[in-house]
Amino acid sequence: MIYTSDVCTRPMATVEKAKPIPCDVLAIPATYGLPLYRFPPREEVVVAIKRFIERCFEDHATPVMIAEQIHKSLSRA
Repeated sequence: MIYTSDVCTRPMATVEKAKPIPCDVLAIPATYGLPLYRFPPREEVVVAIKRFIERCFEDHATPVMIAEQIHKSLSRA
């Protein structure tokens, strides 16, 4: 049995691409599995973040972004 929190199947700047692990049972939450979670393309988000940071610097402000903790959890039983 393997339990994991949310995983990503694509390589990203903050985490590695998830690697398959053979198992009989996989327990995983589907935090963003509901249809109400429709996110814009990643490229659009990156451009928006860059614009936000640039505007902050132009205004001599410190850009602050609130994000969920980056972590990795994996247990085997």
